[in-house]
Order: sequence, then C-alpha cells, then structure tokens
Amino acid sequence: MRLWRIALAITIAWALTTTVLSAYFYQEVKRMTKLCNELKSEYEEKLILVDIVINYGNGTIKWYNDTVLLRGSTAFDAVRRIADVNWTKGAYGVFIIAIDDVYGNATHGWVFAIYGRKETSWGSTTKVDGWYYPGVSVDKVVLKNNDIIGFLYYNWAKKGWPPPPPTSK
Repeated sequence: MRLWRIALAITIAWALTTTVLSAYFYQEVKRMTKLCNELKSEYEEKLILVDIVINYGNGTIKWYNDTVLLRGSTAFDAVRRIADVNWTKGAYGVFIIAIDDVYGNATHGWVFAIYGRKETSWGSTTKVDGWYYPGVSVDKVVLKNNDIIGFLYYNWAKKGWPPPPPTSK
C-alpha cells in the first residue's frame, strides 16, 4: 500500500512539473517568435541583399551572391565590400582603376552594369541583354534590395561601345 502511495506521489509530481514546464516553454517560444519578427523587420529596414558578378576579362568570373549592404549603399560600396579596389575620385565621381590587382590601362578598363533596372538620374544609359550600363560613375548608383550588379574588365579600344553583358565569357 505504501509503495502505491509513493508511485502516485511521483506520478502527480511528474504531471505537475511537465505541465508547468510546458506552459513556460510555450510562453518562451511565443516571446522569442515575437522578438525574431521584430529583429527581422529592423533588419529589412536597414539592410539590403545584392548579387555581384566580377568578370576579369580573362575567362574568370566570380559571383558574390546575397552580399549584405546598408540600405542607401552604392555600386561602389558593394564592390569595395567584396574585392580589393584601387580607385580615384574626379570631377564626375569615382573612377575604378583596378579590382583585385587587375589594372586598367590605355586600352582596357573597368565598366559596370546593373541588371533589369534603369533610373533617369543615371543619364545616358546603354542596355545590353537586360543589363544597363549607367551614364554616371559607380558611386552615383544607389542600390535596391535584390539588385544584380556586374563589373567587367573590358578592351574598349579594340571592341568599342557597348560592351557585352558582364556575365559573358
């Protein structure tokens, strides 16, 4: 009889403990879900994701997908985030001299394009297969969430304008 009472007491204690713990963890999950949603909302307000392609002009093409940038960042900010960039600033804005030690010269240089989006503030823009080569410098193009931008090392002296898409070999 005594063993039966001990077993009953243990069962009741176990039932109460699991009920209290279940209620506690349920509330914690609700609290954490709310916190995660608030953080996600804050994240989406302040950050953007962009895809970046760099074509070095020698058959090497590198993609940097889902690059995280602050909202309001430019194409120049984006390329500096993922590559070693040598640049100078002139009267019209930033001019890229080299990316990852690939330097422009008298016949070659770096051009950039943005896929599927054009703004009037970019001036005379050239479209090639869905890519837009803006008529402004790289620091004047403000990026939006999910933009795709490309940088191409291009032999403009031999091939002229417009260049091919940054993703072409």
